[in-house]
Amino acid sequence: MGKKFLKNFHNIKSLASEILLIEERKAELREPRWVANLASLRPSVSNAFIVFGCLAAGAFLSNREWWFATICSVIIAFGLILDHLRESRVQVVFQNRQEIEKEAVKDLVHTVIDTLQGTCDALTAGDKKSRDKALAAARRAILSTVRRSIGPDTGVRVNFFEVVPGSPPKLEASSYGHEGRHNHRSARVFTFKDESFKLALQCNTGRFVEDAYSQELTCPPSYQTFATMPVSSEKFLYGMLTIDSPKKGDITDFEAKDLLNLFASELALTFSSEDSREMALEIGHTSQDE
Repeated sequence: MGKKFLKNFHNIKSLASEILLIEERKAELREPRWVANLASLRPSVSNAFIVFGCLAAGAFLSNREWWFATICSVIIAFGLILDHLRESRVQVVFQNRQEIEKEAVKDLVHTVIDTLQGTCDALTAGDKKSRDKALAAARRAILSTVRRSIGPDTGVRVNFFEVVPGSPPKLEASSYGHEGRHNHRSARVFTFKDESFKLALQCNTGRFVEDAYSQELTCPPSYQTFATMPVSSEKFLYGMLTIDSPKKGDITDFEAKDLLNLFASELALTFSSEDSREMALEIGHTSQDE
């Protein structure tokens, strides 16, 4: 009984927060929680204080009830202060986000430059054995960059699925191409029955599912949100880059589509040799071709 009461209480508290507080409340600033909540009340709340105060003050003034009118003036002032606090906090949150995004972009650019230089060095290695070893190291570095650049510090998993020749062909997680959670190498095998594989091979496009639990998937995954992106050139598919997380919201639309596409394109450069093309699948390939 007590647990049920606590659960209902937390649900009501969460609902009240969603109704009364603006989204910027979730931003982390150096301030007590009560200050953040007070400065994040929706405009409708502060406007209610102002309107109620004005109406009540007018009624009390007409009856010459000065003390009550003074109290109503304080209520009006409180509503105006809430407006000022909210606008000031929104501005501070916006500036902080701009600084964080600027630093994140700067770090990302430097990381991409480093991995591209490593890929170029690997491609120009002399003998095949040295080149393969250098390319494998470059791919691991790219996957590590994906993990550091997408989602929170923990929870997100990255896998690279490579082409396994056969009739029909399939995609399996590479032994070196994985980063993220404990035991993070995926055991999944992509076949022509998988929507992600079909989109990659036939349309050369990725896929983003924000909430897998809310969709009627043939094989529900053990994670709630995931994204896939083909590692390909204009003509050939070398594999597929995937990210997933057990928690909805860990992966944003920008990360799933734009950032993942950037890293997949970078990863595709490591497969630009003639040897890699022998294992690749031609874009537009269908199961009927087998």
